[in-house]
Amino acid sequence: MKPNVRIVYDRKKQATHSIPALVQIEVYYNRKKKYISTGVKVTIDKWDDANKRTKGTNNDSNNNYHINNLVRKIEDFIIDCERKGEEFSFTALDLTISGNASSSTPFLEYMLERLGKRKIEKGTAKTLMCLCNHVEKFGRLKTFADLTQTNIKEFDYYLSQCGMSPVTVAKRHKQLGSFINEAIIDGFVKTSPYATLKVQKGKSKEPIFLLENEIQMIANFETENRTIQKVKDVFLFQCFSGLAYSDVRKFTKDDAVIGKIKTTHRSGLYFPKT
Repeated sequence: MKPNVRIVYDRKKQATHSIPALVQIEVYYNRKKKYISTGVKVTIDKWDDANKRTKGTNNDSNNNYHINNLVRKIEDFIIDCERKGEEFSFTALDLTISGNASSSTPFLEYMLERLGKRKIEKGTAKTLMCLCNHVEKFGRLKTFADLTQTNIKEFDYYLSQCGMSPVTVAKRHKQLGSFINEAIIDGFVKTSPYATLKVQKGKSKEPIFLLENEIQMIANFETENRTIQKVKDVFLFQCFSGLAYSDVRKFTKDDAVIGKIKTTHRSGLYFPKT
């Protein structure tokens, strides 16, 4: 679907013969709208809605030139995206219009756009979406201009107050840093606040493991609850196969053959016939 561009006057319906209203450019794409200000304000009697232009003012020619030039710049950007085979992006459009990184460009909007373009597993996407939710709730990383060391330190404190372990907090910082690095490549940010900011990695807790007799007790456990029985079977399958839960989730009947399991897992699993 190609983005639709049109000139909109007095979107909030506030203009009168004495109160001027703003002329904006509406860009509609993928069920989303963005309104770009032209900076031109005129009263209702100075606007020609049929031709989408100002009229009867001393600055009429300059106003119309500015409006049309902005529309042309937006349309040229859309055509350029099509020519390069690139997907249209509102954040990239902002950058093109301003000519440089805008301090008012929403950082969360950029994160969501980049997340949508990443080719990643559902589990990873869910984790990154959790990060986006925390950025939104934190509320101090609204724009690219907010990506300062002070705010990152406050974000670190916010994450710790959410009950996350130091290891999880460090992972969230690493994920956030990946989006900031992409923003640097796209020209929205000059330097990363993490460049000179050290984040404590934290220490993982010592793993709690089961003894052989405890695993046998689980194997001998019987229940009429089918859900619990399935959980038990999956757990035992992990114990004896060495597969991580993420690998088990993707495991299908097609991965199993008589006597062994086809897998790219580094353990090179082999199960003899019984």
